[in-house]
Amino acid sequence: MALSRPSWPALIVWPFLLFILLLPFAKLAELGCLIALILLFKLRARIAWGYGVLALLSITAAALISSIDATSPADASASAVNLLRFAGLVLIATQLSSAQHRWLQQFVACLLLIWLLDASIQALSGFSLGGRAGADRLSGVFGADNLKLGPVLGALSPLLLFAPWPLADAKQRIFLLRAGIWLLLAAILLLAGSRASWVCFAVASMLAGFVYWRDGHRVNPKRASVVAAATAMLLAVMALGLYQFDARVKARVDRTLTALQPAGLDNALAGRLPIWQTALKMSAAHPINGVGIREFRSAYSQYAATDDPWLHQSASGRIEGAYHPHQIVLEITAETGVLGLLAWGFVLILGIRAWQRAHLSQRATAWPYAAALIVMCFPINTHLAFYSSFWSSVFWWLIALYFAAIACSQATTPEVPTAATGGAQIANP
Repeated sequence: MALSRPSWPALIVWPFLLFILLLPFAKLAELGCLIALILLFKLRARIAWGYGVLALLSITAAALISSIDATSPADASASAVNLLRFAGLVLIATQLSSAQHRWLQQFVACLLLIWLLDASIQALSGFSLGGRAGADRLSGVFGADNLKLGPVLGALSPLLLFAPWPLADAKQRIFLLRAGIWLLLAAILLLAGSRASWVCFAVASMLAGFVYWRDGHRVNPKRASVVAAATAMLLAVMALGLYQFDARVKARVDRTLTALQPAGLDNALAGRLPIWQTALKMSAAHPINGVGIREFRSAYSQYAATDDPWLHQSASGRIEGAYHPHQIVLEITAETGVLGLLAWGFVLILGIRAWQRAHLSQRATAWPYAAALIVMCFPINTHLAFYSSFWSSVFWWLIALYFAAIACSQATTPEVPTAATGGAQIANP
């Protein structure tokens, strides 16, 4: 019997599935970008050149211009052009149907839940799928030599908190499921030890709290207020218990509290104050186009103080500094200047404009991605490098899905989910 030809449109979701599945394996996750390009060729369909493409081109253009003043223009240019590898994801995402978005969100939520359960086992036994935990924090499936469990779970937590679970006919069960996931997330992120992930989770919790309180308040204001107060008290008790009985959490909290002491701010920021001061000097010296993306480390010694603790000699014999500014706004201004800020501002405007023009059902589909982007880019926090291979891939994965979801046809959309039934019925967040 002859084999039937594969249904290429049905495979469109796979680049996005493979990306998140392979995320713990570093650059292997970008296999999804290659598969997206193959699918584009196989589909031979008219691809929508929408907001996602404009976003990618604007940030790439600013990155290319930044290479003019880079320490190594060739390396900076290569890093900028390398951003175009995400074009496949951005373009193929426009072919996803609303039903595929919903299925993808359910799959991602289940996978993140598995990571959470694996990290819970590691917290109890010391072992996980990623091996033995390090001495100071949980590492989960990412492994002790790749401490990204906290940042990834913190940034992607909205994809769990707003997942469209297929329990639309059981409001009480969906509420209990979400409450349990939220508490488990809080515990694991506290144990993961990344204070940046704590801020991410706090922002995600505020977004979730607002949505659930608003939807619940419309039905039963008294019950919504009681549930909100009880949840806050339970989190406070859990956090206090971890502080008292877990040395890792206690050490992180104590270090954070040193910011309240005279001359304790740098210690609370893990010694990042000299990095931020150097980044400001770079921005002042190259205000228009910065020092080039991924060139912060090479240019660091030119602007750092002589006693800067981050200065070191590289394997090639060059004097280098910190790898990146650890803060999104400083990274953009230091490496790409005002042009970079304008490019990112343009992307923000595109995102807001797309949201304003979308229907309620389209917003419900796009909301988990939008919330994750808000959490990931929240400026009052420390960040991984947004121009790095790992973190930029997570960012563009979310951007591609957001713009695609906000514009996809809703002809086959199931019932619009609400906060109680599996999603976020957001009209004006």
